Amino acid sequence: MNETLKWERIWDHVWQTGASGRFISAGRELYNVLLRKLLQPHLTRNSRLLELGCGTATLTLSLAPEIKELVGLDISSQGLAIARRHQEQRGIANASFIKGDCRAVPFHQEFDVVWSAGLIEPFFAQDIDIVREHVKATKAGGVALMSVPYKYSLHSLHYLLTRPALTRRFWPWSAERHFQRFYSHRDLHDLGRRLGLPYRVYLLPPAPLGLLLGIIIFEVRHV
Repeated sequence: MNETLKWERIWDHVWQTGASGRFISAGRELYNVLLRKLLQPHLTRNSRLLELGCGTATLTLSLAPEIKELVGLDISSQGLAIARRHQEQRGIANASFIKGDCRAVPFHQEFDVVWSAGLIEPFFAQDIDIVREHVKATKAGGVALMSVPYKYSLHSLHYLLTRPALTRRFWPWSAERHFQRFYSHRDLHDLGRRLGLPYRVYLLPPAPLGLLLGIIIFEVRHV
């Protein structure tokens, strides 16, 4: 099985109407408030926003009325179907969703903001390539923002405790056993230096809540 099909099947399984999909959706609602506050200063009425690995797109659909256009890209047909359902329920006309692989993004310098949440860490061996795909899709002067799980957090501890076969069902993000990376400040600074573009690394503001939720932000400027 090729890598694209493998990940498509994994995420189709996650977003099916089972316990794991509901678990993730409920969790997202808890931190969407903070992520909206993170993204809003980078957005205007004229902004075009791309979300890579959009899944059900609950966060970015909530921002769509405030911007010019939202595009969501995801490898999962199941996730995209849910996103389109959410779009229809909210009556949002300026959003579109396409199926695609974050390792081969079909856009070149088209968006003011490119965003992803929890996307690069499963592809830890290719993380620099996926970051470059974010930047590739960003206009000159635009920003790519990536939310990744923080190494020194309860989320990381949860992952470690669910590696044994008996407890793996309590880790809902994957139907298969695979390694997922958790990033420290040092890891992301190393990524930024390798990238060679202006960048920032910081816990999701406010930092105490970012630490509690286990979310660290990697922000890259396309110059």
